[in-house]
Amino acid sequence: MATTERFERLELKFHVSNVLAGQIRRAIAPWCQPDAFNGTNGYPISSLYLDTPGLLCHHARMRGDADRFKLRVRTYGPHGPAHLEIKRKTGKIIHKVRTSIPRQAVPNVMRRGQPGNHVADRFVALAQQCGAAPRLTVFYQREAYTSVVDHYARVTFDRHIKASAAAPEDWTLRSLPEGDGWTCIDGAGHLPDGVSSTIVLELKCETFVPRWMESLIRHFNLRSTGFSKYSEGVEACGLGASQRLTSWRP
Repeated sequence: MATTERFERLELKFHVSNVLAGQIRRAIAPWCQPDAFNGTNGYPISSLYLDTPGLLCHHARMRGDADRFKLRVRTYGPHGPAHLEIKRKTGKIIHKVRTSIPRQAVPNVMRRGQPGNHVADRFVALAQQCGAAPRLTVFYQREAYTSVVDHYARVTFDRHIKASAAAPEDWTLRSLPEGDGWTCIDGAGHLPDGVSSTIVLELKCETFVPRWMESLIRHFNLRSTGFSKYSEGVEACGLGASQRLTSWRP
């Protein structure tokens, strides 16, 4: 049976230096523990994003639409299942639902759906309704921490973020940024020197921000960036000049 997960949360994003990331890691120790999958150097994440020929999802984000969505297929390393994810933002709240399927089954599921898996069928229906297909793969290394004092709260540091354009009919799930065609999008230019790459810090929590997160933001004078890995990748890979379409609601 497929595993289904649902999230409703806030996501606060910041660019930080490696030095500042280390300071924040030490500061959250009273409230957080390392994610079980962290290992020594975190864990790899690869996301294949779907979008329309006119990049409707990308342009909705660039316009700052109050109600917008993304479709992506996420994997963690070269083995294990693929996760079909529908991520929708309404106002400041992120709503995410995902289901796990065998990664080799993705092309067939995208053609026919998967009887009995309502999330997979919804994912496929949304893609078909708006004409979404593979457009971009984003890869990065994540270091994650989970709150031990809240029902749900996470702190993640994303490094070595790279993007590569994807052919619309190519359902290859690239688990590592190997070969040519990859562009770094890890925040270069966001530090005062205008050149250095940064780490993307994300604070994730339920629909209210825990006090310890608020204190963290104040203490380190963090400034939210609203960084979108998908849209940054689209622009960096030269895909963002496609014709802009009017918004579409699932």
